[in-house]
Amino acid sequence: MCEYVKYKLKPSELAELLGEWGPRRQFEAIANLIKEPVAYEPNTHAKFLADHNLTAHWAKLQSDANLCDTQDHIAHLSEMATQALTAAVNGSNLDVQDTCSSLRKSLISRAHRAYGRNNERRFVCNFNSCAEPAKQIHSQQQEVFQYLSDDRKTCAVVGKIDGFMGKELIEIKPRTDCLRHELPTHELMQVHAYMFATGKESCTVIQCVRRLDVEATDMMQVRFDQHFWASMLQRIQRVVGFADQLSASPLTWDSFKSCSTEEKKRLMETYI
Repeated sequence: MCEYVKYKLKPSELAELLGEWGPRRQFEAIANLIKEPVAYEPNTHAKFLADHNLTAHWAKLQSDANLCDTQDHIAHLSEMATQALTAAVNGSNLDVQDTCSSLRKSLISRAHRAYGRNNERRFVCNFNSCAEPAKQIHSQQQEVFQYLSDDRKTCAVVGKIDGFMGKELIEIKPRTDCLRHELPTHELMQVHAYMFATGKESCTVIQCVRRLDVEATDMMQVRFDQHFWASMLQRIQRVVGFADQLSASPLTWDSFKSCSTEEKKRLMETYI
């Protein structure tokens, strides 16, 4: 993929960029978009872990999180994280409690992403072994690239699809708890971005959840919703406009980066 584009929008990260996961993750997504990756509160977590002699232990937990492939593994990791942070939380002020909460959420989020990656590969292998050739999932991890606008080629949807079944776009969602009757908004955003990038009018979402040795699956077709996508485009344009302002000069970015958490939140709500 040789096309140059200023802003690369990954479907799996659009919800963060558009603020669906709150201001902290939106700030981090914008920073990543303009290639200025920083922590939301620079050095806060590293200093906290060092002050409480947790640096090495937390690194081990993060390493374990990357290997998560069962619900029990995630639950065990959550318990270990809680135990590690309990002493620091007890009797501490709100800032310390917020730091502990942020650390734990970040770790569990990492575990869930790993769970999805690890189970997706296993699911496709099992699915294809039982399906007739015409209904097997193929072209996994095929790269997609599509400009948001033909006349302003500064933004593009860039990512890798889970695959196709024949000509039907496929998105695979390993679940940690149960199958969903409806897709949450952040997943609808992701699926619509992939449909836009591939020019498809529909996408079949295959959910799978494993309990012990039993695996349940469900197939749900999502049609491309023009109104939903138009609303997303408006929000993306506002985010990109804000990113343009931040990246206009190092001074502008440094000024915004140094703002307090509440001030960052206020500015993002004002301009996005």
